[in-house]
Amino acid sequence: MARSFDARWWPLPIAASLLLLAAAVNFETLRIPNWLTLPSILAAWLAALAVSGRVLPSRGGGIGPSLLLTFFAGMLLAPLYGAEWLGAGCVKMHMALGAWIGCALPAEKGAKVTLVMTLVGGLATVAGFVIQTFLLGRLEADYWPLFPAQVTLSLGAIAVLCAVPFVGRQPTDEIASPTKAREAGHYAWTTKP
Repeated sequence: MARSFDARWWPLPIAASLLLLAAAVNFETLRIPNWLTLPSILAAWLAALAVSGRVLPSRGGGIGPSLLLTFFAGMLLAPLYGAEWLGAGCVKMHMALGAWIGCALPAEKGAKVTLVMTLVGGLATVAGFVIQTFLLGRLEADYWPLFPAQVTLSLGAIAVLCAVPFVGRQPTDEIASPTKAREAGHYAWTTKP
């Protein structure tokens, strides 16, 4: 249980908070504005620079994984944007999510988490759209109601984010000494030897 409170998971609550904010804005306005998405991406990249400089702790993340996962997350939703099933704001918010995941995790693990978040959020979005369609009755060929997709994308992603610290737990995963921690790439909040 101690691993779930590990300070190296700090980017995950930030990502979840941003997703909740995006969901609330999307629910209210059916949009996700650039004033939310673009600073979220930039803040994640700045935090990733701090992680790479060993100023902030991480479980293997840094600027490389953050940049990679930013564009990986965007590419996962780009086909849905191209088909006009999602707005650009949803794609940019997903890119911000990938950027924050890259602050916490190395690229390979972060890509797996991002892929699972996309699948869970996507399934929740499809279910939400089907429920909305059912509640509104038969759809006309020329009429497709707007659906706040970021709400369901965010809820699915947050569910996965909550599970990340508990998945793959191993009792031997804890680092025994500060020297072993530095050798393994784990950094403490302080720089004491």
